[in-house]
Amino acid sequence: MNVIDKKMINSPLYGEIQHRIRKKMQRMFGFDEWHVNSMYEKKYLPEIYKVLEALPDECKKKAFVEVGCGLGDIIGNIRTKGKKYGLDVSAEVINAAQILHRDVVFHMGSFEDIHVNEEIGCLIMVNFIHALSPESLKKHILNIMSNHKVLYVLFDTDDRIKYSEYLFTHIGNDFLGEEYNCVFVGQNHIAAHGAYEHIELWKCNR
Repeated sequence: MNVIDKKMINSPLYGEIQHRIRKKMQRMFGFDEWHVNSMYEKKYLPEIYKVLEALPDECKKKAFVEVGCGLGDIIGNIRTKGKKYGLDVSAEVINAAQILHRDVVFHMGSFEDIHVNEEIGCLIMVNFIHALSPESLKKHILNIMSNHKVLYVLFDTDDRIKYSEYLFTHIGNDFLGEEYNCVFVGQNHIAAHGAYEHIELWKCNR
């Protein structure tokens, strides 16, 4: 992503234009209403781009994988030298994402459908994980780690409040274990129903 693109993300006008484009794509592909939200409305995105693009060059030569990629707002807009993979359980979303981001390999699926024959520079999982119980997320992560070396993991966590659609809060050490250390904690952003969420980046220490 270049400088002008980053400036456009912070532009309300660009956000309105993008919203209209996504609404038309929704009518074409039939994906969920949430995906119509523009990148401007997702205040955590600039922070994620900054964190991922600051990763070591050696890391960015490896595969980047995003589970729950939606329309590819994250995986499709970061600069890496390696391959980029996006997975989502919605076929409608994947069909639209393939048009928006030609440099990403998209697959319909979730954690169990990660088939990468190399080290993973960064595993990205944002938003959807709050619908997974801590036990379920840990099971998925352990399975991935048993088949791949993952250098970094980026995810969001939240301060859950009553009546929020954010059902679960996840703590890095609980599902990543002692082999990972937290190297970045982002600022709080208001999420669904007034809950707060923030980004965390964890690094493998072995």
